Amino acid sequence: MSERSVKTALMSSIHRLMETRSIDQIRVEDILSLCGVSRTTFYRYFKDKYDLMNYCYRAEVNEIVSRYDIQDYLGTIQAIFRYVERNRDFLRTAVQYEGQNSFMEFFQEYLEKYYTSVVCALSGQQQLTCLQRIMISHHCAGWVYSEVKYLQSNNDHEELVSATDYVQAITPIIIDSIIALKDQQI
Repeated sequence: MSERSVKTALMSSIHRLMETRSIDQIRVEDILSLCGVSRTTFYRYFKDKYDLMNYCYRAEVNEIVSRYDIQDYLGTIQAIFRYVERNRDFLRTAVQYEGQNSFMEFFQEYLEKYYTSVVCALSGQQQLTCLQRIMISHHCAGWVYSEVKYLQSNNDHEELVSATDYVQAITPIIIDSIIALKDQQI
């Protein structure tokens, strides 16, 4: 099996298991028996089940982001919301875990890097100021909070719509405000 097919099989297995169980209730053996990958092969690519879980987020969101031009950040954001909606059971379980490699930690860091790249591309800046980084961090924390609230709710659509509306409405304003601060220091 190629590296890519091994990782795909492992990702599929952990996705299926996390649709019904928390990550703490899943053993590496459960993942392996579902996809037929050996223990040695698993540990060749991942430190533990949490590392695999983190890899899932990163690989899946990277694939989404790679489909869009940096200028189309609203299209990217809509695609990320669709990913969350499609993978709600998996991600609902993922947000229950709050340790190292948690979804919330990953998503906050990922969004901050993404927004930083958007602002740099649109403003021509090589680096952001401290104030710009703070604004991005706060905006992304609001997005993460909205996503977690949606994932933890019993309402299938209303929370996602409000989170989507919030991010869609506020993001262009935030991006413009952050770019406008490029010459200000704190």
